[in-house]
Parts: sequence; structure tokens; C-alpha cells
Amino acid sequence: MFNQTAVIAPTTQFPSKKASTKTTAQLFKKQRLRLNPTYAPELPTNNTNTHNPRDQSMYDDDDDDVSLPPENDDYESGSALMDEHSIASEESFGSEVSFGNHGVADTTESPPVESDYSCFSTSQQCVTSLMYLLDEMECPDYGFKVIMDWARNCFEVGFDFNPKCKTRSGNLQWMYDALHNAEQMLPHLELIELPDPLPNVKNMNVICYDFVPQLLSILQNQTMMSGKNLVLDPNNPLAMYRPHDGRLGEALSGSVYRDMYRRLVSNPSRQLLCPLICYTDGTQVDSLSRFGVEPFLFTPAVLSHAARCKAEAWRPLGYVQQLKSNLQSDQRKLSSSAKARNYHAQLQAMLKSLQRVQTGADSRLQNVEIYLFGKCVQVDVLCPILLIAVDTALQLTNSVDIIQVTQRECSM
Repeated sequence: MFNQTAVIAPTTQFPSKKASTKTTAQLFKKQRLRLNPTYAPELPTNNTNTHNPRDQSMYDDDDDDVSLPPENDDYESGSALMDEHSIASEESFGSEVSFGNHGVADTTESPPVESDYSCFSTSQQCVTSLMYLLDEMECPDYGFKVIMDWARNCFEVGFDFNPKCKTRSGNLQWMYDALHNAEQMLPHLELIELPDPLPNVKNMNVICYDFVPQLLSILQNQTMMSGKNLVLDPNNPLAMYRPHDGRLGEALSGSVYRDMYRRLVSNPSRQLLCPLICYTDGTQVDSLSRFGVEPFLFTPAVLSHAARCKAEAWRPLGYVQQLKSNLQSDQRKLSSSAKARNYHAQLQAMLKSLQRVQTGADSRLQNVEIYLFGKCVQVDVLCPILLIAVDTALQLTNSVDIIQVTQRECSM
């Protein structure tokens, strides 16, 4: 007669809802690895004893202990219990486990599981959360120390870490609103009509900067306008520059500057002649060199050559876009002179703010406060263009009929 014996299933514990929450605490929670079967194979039914406690203990040994378990019944019975901190107790079992064809499921309630991070201090929890945030933002390693130093300094001065505005754009907006001239250093667009339009381009926007704020950002910089950066006479900075050794060297030591001073300066005790050195050079903005742009920069010539070699001594007037017509359907190609006229149209839009200052239409540089050798003085700034250094793709040799290239000696 066939003897049917019930299969004794090992005790199965179900994960609690609290432990299933996805938090960063899963990484640091105290856990002991245990090898627990997710199902029990169907055993032969011709044996009356279908469950051996010693076989069960093979699955309940701790991975932490590499030694063999002691041969006593107390140890075996204790190790057969499920550890509430094991990974298997939280992740290895589903809500229902079937065994063979019997479909036996254990409905025993799992013991309470300790909350995540309960064994770590609040400081350790916050540090771990910050490290996770920095990793997600791909922040460099030194960013952790920088942020911790910033947070400590802000805490010491009483900063509220729950501010009203919590976004970068929102904080930038109130900064702009707090300064009446905050947007004067930003670029703007000037729409121009091309003298020689392309088949697909009739007009275009030119990126321009207001000249006056750009120049004052240098002249009102006390560090930049200190004695180590100026070539003027510290005893009389408004007087004509004369090299102390009588030799050519600085840009103001040439004859062009002396002619400008005699022609433009009518009140030497009030007017400061500040000639401009301009520079433009085309550069590519894509990896295939299909699109280019030319920044048009300037710097005051009252700064020494060593000071002008620094990037902070230069300011932009705008950007010239290099126009190209590469469409195969174009039947007409622009000549060199037509390209030069379109190029000059963009320059005229960028230099409009400078032209208004030179003609007197813009009086913002009259009776203005600037720094000279560490002292704040009120002067009228005169700013003619001394020279323009050009390294551009525009071939002047092909348009000599409209552009006269002038060459001077070194004494200019």
C-alpha cells in the first residue's frame, strides 16, 4: 500500500513593507549572508522520514563562519531559525512559494525587521546621502570637501538651509533684480540687412556688446588700474605718455598716439586719452570646421604690455559670423568685394556703441569715476582706436580696389 506522507517545508519568512523601501540604507545595513533554498524539491514518498534536521542545517550555516558547525543538537536547532537580518529574509522569497505539486505555502508572520540605517548615526546617514548625490551628478572627488566647507561656513554665519528660492535660475533672477546695471554686460542682438545678400540669407542678427560698460569694467577695476599695470606717469596720469628711456616700446610710444593727443585733448587736467587696441581672429566652432566665428575684442592701451597679455584685460565688442553659401543650387557666388562689404556691415553694427561715444551722442564716459594708481578720480574718457590687429580668413589682397592696406614704420 502506497504511504503518502506530507512534505515538511522549511520555514519561509516574507519581507516587511518597511524593508522593501528603496533607500540608500541597503548598502550599509548589517546583514549576514545565508544560503536558503527558494524551493524544496519533491522527496521520494516511499520513506517515512522525509525531513532530516541535519540536512536542513546545511542550508542554515552562516557564511560569516568558515569553520564547521559543532556536532550538537542545540546548535543545529538554533541555526535552523531564520536570521532577521539576512538578505534572504528581505529579497529571496516572494509572497508565495510552491513546493512540488503540493502548493504548500507558509503563512507564518515574519518577525519585525529593524528600520534602515538604524545602526548608523545621523552624521553617517547624511554623509552617505551626499556622496550618492555627488556620484549621480558626476561631481569630481574634491567636490565633497568643497561642499562640506561651504556648508560649515554657512552654518556658522546662520544661513537658513530652507530658503524661499531653491533653484539656480530663481536665485539668479533676484540677483539681477537687485542690481540696476546687472544686464549691461550681457550681449544683445542687432538685426542688419546684408549689402550683398546670399540666395538664402537676406538679413542676420549680429551679437553685440555695449561698449561703455565693457570699458568701465576695466577702468573701474582698482586692481587692474594699479601702478603695476599702468604705463602712465603716476605723478600726472592725464599728461601725454613719454617713455622713461626715450625708446620705442609700449603702444603709446609711437607717433600715432602723440598725434591723437595733440588733436583730441583740449583740457589736459580733465580729459584722459585712452586709446583702444582691437583684435579679431576667426575660429572654428564645430569639429568639421564648417562654421566659424570671429570675436572682436579690445583693450585700453594705457595698460602695459604685460597686463594686456592676460585674458582679463580684454573685453568683447561682438562676434562676426563667417557667411558661406555652399548650396549646390546657388547660381551666383559672392565676389571677394561682396564678402568684404557683408563683413564690414557686421563690424559697423558692433562698433555702433563706440561710434556714439566718439561723436558725443553717448555721454556716459564724461565726468565718470575711474581708478588711477589706486585713487578714484573724475575724468572725461576719450577712446579713439589706436590699432586693429587682424588675423582673419578674409583675403584683403583680392579686394584692394575697395580696401587700402596701409603700412607704417615701427615708430607708429
